[in-house]
Amino acid sequence: MEESGVEWLSPTDTDARLMKSKSGFMPAYNIQGTVDNDSHFITTFEVTNYQNDYYSFEENATTLKEQLDITPATYLADGGYANEDDIQSVEKQGIECIVPFQQESASKKTEEKNGISFTYDEKSDTFECSQGKKLLLIRKNQKRKQRLYNQYQCKQCSECPVKQYCTKSTIGRIIYRRIDGEWLNSYKKKLKTKEFKEKFKLRKCAVEHPFGTIKYLMGQIPILLRGKEKVQVEMDLYSTAYNLIRLKNVDIVPVLLEKLKKWQPTSFFCQTITDIVCFLWYLCAKKKRIRYSSVYSKM
Repeated sequence: MEESGVEWLSPTDTDARLMKSKSGFMPAYNIQGTVDNDSHFITTFEVTNYQNDYYSFEENATTLKEQLDITPATYLADGGYANEDDIQSVEKQGIECIVPFQQESASKKTEEKNGISFTYDEKSDTFECSQGKKLLLIRKNQKRKQRLYNQYQCKQCSECPVKQYCTKSTIGRIIYRRIDGEWLNSYKKKLKTKEFKEKFKLRKCAVEHPFGTIKYLMGQIPILLRGKEKVQVEMDLYSTAYNLIRLKNVDIVPVLLEKLKKWQPTSFFCQTITDIVCFLWYLCAKKKRIRYSSVYSKM
């Protein structure tokens, strides 16, 4: 444990990590997948031992491109992937991102309830609060959480009627504005639009359905194998089985048979089984697995 730098280790599966589940904390893996919205086919299904998805969003986009040579028009993911830097980087590639941020803090809700807001003026490089007071720039390029911010302060807070809901500071309210704050403000405005909210509703229909179905196929049992590589093989089998079932539901059997005939197999059964085995071999033979997040991909 000291050599690997971990605080917890399972003696039966050293690749697993302690994760929170509905049944409490246990050794587990974070299974992440991407699903096409139109067909509901699983496009990637990767085993990770990361305890959250925060740093996976941009890498997910890269993985889909590398494995399937696909660049979707839209990525949709839940708030667990709300990494501002990753979202901005993916949007710079011309891909629309539909990822909500985590719920606002209690203090932010209190401010909104009491009509407290701040407007940035680019020309004067100042903020103005809802009470008409100015917040002036007092420090540039201050590093906070690996990002650069400019710091603004109001020196007229002492007599403000809503001070008790705004700040407890004796020197006045302070606001930090990211250097690249224009993109972030624009994205936050998009989060509040009706179009964004309607698109986000599609996530559960696209991503959650395959996970629920696979759990049902598994009989609600835990994984059977141990070790990340073997668990990946087990998940590949489940995801492939899901896609085969989904294929049967997308096209009627006679149509699928006609498509198979065009392949001119020497034996329908043998050729089909060979194709499946080769596909599974390809998945399992890859020693270096690239993880992917549970994002929704519209292609």
